[in-house]
Amino acid sequence: MSRKIAIIGGGGKITSAVIFELLNRDKTTDFEFALFGRTASKIHNTIEISNRFNSGNGKVYNAETLENALAGAELVLYCASYGLEPYGEYKAMGVSHGAYIMGIAEKIKEICPNAWLLAVTNPPDIPLMAAGMKFGLKKLIGLCNATSFTRKVVSAFMGYEESELFPMDIGVNHELWLYDMIYKNESVYDNVRSALLQSYSPDKVKGDFHESFPEWREGFVNNVAILKETGYLHGPVGGCARFSNLPFTGMGKLMKRPSYEDFEKCLNPELSNDEILRVTRRCAAEFPIYIADIIASALSGDGKKHSILTENCGAVPSLPDDAFIQLTCGITKDEIIRPTPELPEFIKATLTSRVLQNHILAKALAEQDEKLLKQSLLTFPERVPFDKLDEIIASNNTEPYISLN
Repeated sequence: MSRKIAIIGGGGKITSAVIFELLNRDKTTDFEFALFGRTASKIHNTIEISNRFNSGNGKVYNAETLENALAGAELVLYCASYGLEPYGEYKAMGVSHGAYIMGIAEKIKEICPNAWLLAVTNPPDIPLMAAGMKFGLKKLIGLCNATSFTRKVVSAFMGYEESELFPMDIGVNHELWLYDMIYKNESVYDNVRSALLQSYSPDKVKGDFHESFPEWREGFVNNVAILKETGYLHGPVGGCARFSNLPFTGMGKLMKRPSYEDFEKCLNPELSNDEILRVTRRCAAEFPIYIADIIASALSGDGKKHSILTENCGAVPSLPDDAFIQLTCGITKDEIIRPTPELPEFIKATLTSRVLQNHILAKALAEQDEKLLKQSLLTFPERVPFDKLDEIIASNNTEPYISLN
């Protein structure tokens, strides 16, 4: 039986890398990848490189139209580069990709209403939340691998098996707090916090990943500094945009990500598949592996745990059920299995207003309502020049007034 995946942004670096990962790891599933995008040459390159990984169980093609891509899809992966432009009857309401995801979601409701919709955008949570509000879609996952880097740093520092460590996170896109840390089914949070405060140093974090991506062990100095003052580990590694004057400021200089020119070099027939993967896995520091893992769970229903952005659905009773939060959840074919954490007062205090601000912004997008957009902006009035409200709305860009990333 063929498992059809529609790829919106089918010529992109990340989506292409995800296709390579899935074809490379799974030689038994019959995959059908329907690519839809705006640049035919990039889609052509994706197809050509994908064929290097194809063992006869994959069909990768240009769907030409959105409708063709969605027809019969079990899962839709969105990673287009659409920005703040309007799409059809929808305005973005200051949310990057907001209008386009609303248009895509409307088509999904019509053509493949039981498909999973996974979004690789910044932010993913607000447009997906709006899509759920407007169209009643429930199988929605926002993709953010911020917690993966905490997992990698802590497991290497503590000498833990990475696959057995689960940082239990809660938050919004690029703003997380850990309320627990589970290793081999037992809480090790107290031990981890004590060890980090006593002796964390980047040079104690070893391994191939950290040699390739040293920015995470270096940036974790900031997370330890935040831990010292709050008592809780914060994410992402390096600290979220709301913090200022943190000790380490050089993460961006250490990051090395592949360009489209690097991807085009992968067309060289002399490159091995392993050499291609070494290039493509540099996308957001192994982001394609994280996405492929989640797709595998959604299609197989294996119930494995992943850190994702998803509807609250009672996980935190004090928040709206349709508000999106990031949690480490189990994923089956038809549902997301959420934890129900007991949150400390500090974590509840620092996150509640952010979650509710995003909730109001998502309603503004779903209902195309500028008054709700103004309410969302004024949730943190100290960030917004009051006499510039109409100018901000007219600019169609809510950042930096709302911390979306």
